[in-house]
Amino acid sequence: MWRGLATAVAVACLAAGCGNRDEDGLAAGGVNRPATATVWQEAEQYEEPDAAATPKAIDRPAASRGLVLDPAEVDRPGAKVRYTVTLPEAIGEARLVFRYAREKWGREIPPAEFAVVLTAGGRTTRRTVTFGDTGGWGQRPQQWRLRGVALGDLPAGSCVVELEAVNEFTRVLLDGFWIVPSSLAMSADETSSLSRMLGVAGGWVGLSAEDAAINQCADRVVRVAARSFDGRKPELTAALEGMTLRSDQAALAPGSLAPGQRVELTVCGHGDAPGDKHIRFVHLELPALDDGIYRLRVTAAAPAGTMAVPAMLWGKLLTDLDATVGRLKERQQRLPAAAEAARCAADFEHAVKYLLNGRELLSDDTFDLAMVICGIRRTIDQSQETLRRLDAGQSPYDGRTGDLRLALRVNGVLAPYRMVIPEGRDPASTMPTVVLIHGSGENEDIWLDMGDDIVAREAARRGYLVLAPRRLAQDERYEILDHFLAEAVKAHPMIDRQRIFLGGHSRGGFASWELAARHPGRFRAIACVCGVTDASLASQLASVPVLLIHGEKDTTVSPQVTRDAAAALQRLGYDHQVHLFPDNGHELRNHAAIYVPLIFDFFDRYR
Repeated sequence: MWRGLATAVAVACLAAGCGNRDEDGLAAGGVNRPATATVWQEAEQYEEPDAAATPKAIDRPAASRGLVLDPAEVDRPGAKVRYTVTLPEAIGEARLVFRYAREKWGREIPPAEFAVVLTAGGRTTRRTVTFGDTGGWGQRPQQWRLRGVALGDLPAGSCVVELEAVNEFTRVLLDGFWIVPSSLAMSADETSSLSRMLGVAGGWVGLSAEDAAINQCADRVVRVAARSFDGRKPELTAALEGMTLRSDQAALAPGSLAPGQRVELTVCGHGDAPGDKHIRFVHLELPALDDGIYRLRVTAAAPAGTMAVPAMLWGKLLTDLDATVGRLKERQQRLPAAAEAARCAADFEHAVKYLLNGRELLSDDTFDLAMVICGIRRTIDQSQETLRRLDAGQSPYDGRTGDLRLALRVNGVLAPYRMVIPEGRDPASTMPTVVLIHGSGENEDIWLDMGDDIVAREAARRGYLVLAPRRLAQDERYEILDHFLAEAVKAHPMIDRQRIFLGGHSRGGFASWELAARHPGRFRAIACVCGVTDASLASQLASVPVLLIHGEKDTTVSPQVTRDAAAALQRLGYDHQVHLFPDNGHELRNHAAIYVPLIFDFFDRYR
């Protein structure tokens, strides 16, 4: 059923009994009795001992509400979190069921072991639970599994659940837990295809992994799933709403609906999934809407709960992407014989690869789709402006400002990077430049896309250029990165080569430390966040002020390396500053609001 650009949106309702076992044997021998007295607890909503403190969480889109308990809170023996939950009625043969993700990052790393202490009705129950390898840190829906703990009979009323780490290497991502009767069958497979999930007392609601972004110009089916533990068929309604965008989403328009506007999605058909009597599809009509970010609000009566998640419409963007890629490929074949031709060729090659990769990411639930779409939109706009200038016989680079995605060819290898040039800069003068290097498993986007664009905002406010290169995986000794920095200075005369500041996180911190020791006269100052290598290299940093930042709860890179480096600099009497944060772990984006101003404050002292 179609009208104009209208799309059929399908809501898949999974009734109780979707699976009869998972890897932890939660199926109770295939028995699946409806359960009315069930509870869900978000792991990140624990009780802080300090009433003024805020419980710590990190982002994971595939987790309930998109958040998990910060693993730094429970990653050492004796670390505890505490929850108080209320059981609406007594539960016979109760079971506590955790939803978690964990990756075994070393051959000898054992499962994470925790003590579970539950107090209810004046009785205390102690159990042990272990969390094994799920194949990843929860970026993909399939990386979430369940682990059950038998509790015995529980009375109605308040109960306290304490979770205490027992062994070393207890880093685990905890989404939350249900308390249910053992007779209720549950399977991690139920939610393994959901890009967004909401745990609720009576079950769960979720959005299919392939439907977090919608091509409204094509025939799309969007599935929202629900399970009700009490045996009733889930009852769902859905609507699209306008929403206010964050600054990092500004490259994608907010769409046809203003904040506060709402369009109910109406039923236009239904059907059952072939071969599965537990799944029923309700087709809902999506009216014609422009590209943009909307809020998809799904309200369930059984189980009771409301899930509100961003829904990205990108049909027109896809059309623009294909056209831009075609023009870039064609223009590469007839670049002018000018000094800038080699730069244009590298930029075009990178833009084509980035756009085609971005197209693939639109169907990959592991990424922040708003960020992916914004990156694609910016790259299309940048490429179209470059093509316009070339067609007009103008320089493709003179006077450009903003966030640019570029590339250089270094040692025969394409080296992508991003450069942020503040608006209103004097084109006749040079500017101090901050170079920021990412850690392992990341790329040039991490620094510039985190924390509501805090790096770009701080740089613009203080008058810096920002250069964020991609550290290539094969560049173990940072030789390509070393040569890239030298080539970037030549390619961008606006860089003040006497005022280059270098910073990095994790492996990027290693690179900053080693490059500064290798070329102490090249950098005005450096900042190493959660990453320093050989402390003996400190002897080569007499002329380079050093900022060291580390979280004491970091289990990826030991904070001891930073303490050793600080001690070496102190013995030598070299200019340095160190910040050790007792409650922080290894994550960069979770602490951007603190770390980024510290870095720029330090660099300001030496500019």
